[in-house]
Amino acid sequence: MDSYSAGQLKLFTNSGEVTDPERINGFISGFENYFWMNPDTLSYDSWDVQIELLSETRARMIVDTDSIIDFNVTRKNGILYLEYHDTLMSMENLIDSRLKYHPIYMVTLPSYMGGQTNAFIPCIYAIENEDQLYIPMVSYMENIYYESGMIMASQGIGNYNNEFNTGYLNSLSLMPLIDTILFQNNYVLFSLF
Repeated sequence: MDSYSAGQLKLFTNSGEVTDPERINGFISGFENYFWMNPDTLSYDSWDVQIELLSETRARMIVDTDSIIDFNVTRKNGILYLEYHDTLMSMENLIDSRLKYHPIYMVTLPSYMGGQTNAFIPCIYAIENEDQLYIPMVSYMENIYYESGMIMASQGIGNYNNEFNTGYLNSLSLMPLIDTILFQNNYVLFSLF
């Protein structure tokens, strides 16, 4: 890993973008660790990660010189999908309309317990730019309110390998209960070998 870039905190309500720093800071109060608030305090010097593109279809990640992970590589719509070799099963929905990228290989199967099971190959999403690789890391928080203004539910993720799908913001005005969402797109930069 060579460096990282912290994105701007973006706050939206169902009536548009909010740029007031006090409202943004108030919204994430108590959840600052989800976001890269001060990139100067991020320290990744304690571990070493290298990514090597071995061919058009294969890549390797070396972590701290003693752990090696090989990937299959698929390029699709400007994104590099570094696919693990194992297929996993999940009873959770793998499509999140807030996120841009999803596993390429994903099959929904009926579950013997009712509902459904998803078989998928997990990936690391990356953006290739000449001899550099950007690994997107998104954080977001979303509040759902009762009509009275009290919070019904909050959800979010912190530093997850993906990018926020800004097309999701168009749906906020159609969902009166979802009032507020804050996101930050960050990037970890690698030089390719």
